Amino acid sequence: MNEGLKPLAERYFSGRMKDILLADSDSPDETYEYRLFSGKEVAVVKKSGVYFISETGECVSHGRGAHFSPSELRDILKSLSDNSLYSVREKLKNGYLPLEGGHRAGVTGRCVTENGHISYITDISSLTIRIAHSVRGAATKILPHITDGGIKNTLIVSPPGCGKTTMLRDIARFLGNEPYLKRVCIADERGEIAAMRGGVCYNDVGLLTSVMDACPKYEGMMSLLRSSSPEVMITDEIGSEKDAEAVAEVVKSGASVICSAHGADIKSAICRPGIKSLSDIFELYILLSGRNGPGTVEEILHA
Repeated sequence: MNEGLKPLAERYFSGRMKDILLADSDSPDETYEYRLFSGKEVAVVKKSGVYFISETGECVSHGRGAHFSPSELRDILKSLSDNSLYSVREKLKNGYLPLEGGHRAGVTGRCVTENGHISYITDISSLTIRIAHSVRGAATKILPHITDGGIKNTLIVSPPGCGKTTMLRDIARFLGNEPYLKRVCIADERGEIAAMRGGVCYNDVGLLTSVMDACPKYEGMMSLLRSSSPEVMITDEIGSEKDAEAVAEVVKSGASVICSAHGADIKSAICRPGIKSLSDIFELYILLSGRNGPGTVEEILHA
């Protein structure tokens, strides 16, 4: 039994999906995602590759995997929302639900729009259960670059699913613990870095680390700036002009910033409108890939 998936299975699932999760015997670090499609086989993304999953949780060849119906997907989504889909309508606008433990459920289906914006997702067609990983020591290779001569304003770039959040979590753990003991603040919009629940951080993000959970990045950073006197501000997946405005304000206050952004390479990331204005702020760029597993450091660029 995969002890990393047991709390997720016990907390949110029942029936077939629970059995499938609990049958996963690989170590927690081996499993990245479960992909459930309406009327198609359940797939699992592991460190060693992509597989299909049988009713008993075994990795099998195509054509032998378990299937879920549209009604079953909706029931699973209902379980993920603590049996109240209405209560998570706002979160579903963004296409995902944050789950206890820092896990996340991506949701696709038919979008209902109002004034050109998504107001709800119905007719669920797929669910992607992303498994959060706390990899202690993930940031060991890059930490000397970040802390050389003080905490450098840093942007971590990678395609989706290549370890940005895991890296930020480990950086926070390092800097918020001895010997650094920095006043670290995390604007954790999706609740994935610290995995806070009931005011408790279930991921180790450091002794001196304060977290603003489930709050838009701009508001979260501004609130932390006012309330927690940060020395280091950490946030995930910046990209909007509002995000850039908040990052600039944090740096003006005298704190360092460590952020992540989507991108296939550093050049494409820093050309995005919401990041381009920060070119004079970031002192260090780090490119990650999944070439040798998520968190593979491909490039370290000092500005």
